[in-house]
Amino acid sequence: MLDKYLVDRVITEKFGSNTKRKFRAITRALSFRSYARQKKLKVASYSQEKIDLVFGLFGAYTKYSRASAVASVLKPLKNLIPEKRKI
Repeated sequence: MLDKYLVDRVITEKFGSNTKRKFRAITRALSFRSYARQKKLKVASYSQEKIDLVFGLFGAYTKYSRASAVASVLKPLKNLIPEKRKI
């Protein structure tokens, strides 16, 4: 994905010692971060609280609304957003 979209930076969630996330998800995120550093990309990590605060400014509280907000800024990702599911 990093090579396909020619990114120049990667932003990930910062995992603290009190995280409740699954070990596999954390391991995957950390290896992604490590791979990005190997490729000499800028890597930044932010706490979940800061991520929630920033997306809250755009009214994006769900995974779908956050993905849509990112895709509205990064046009190549626009076609990758699936249709919103009806509940």
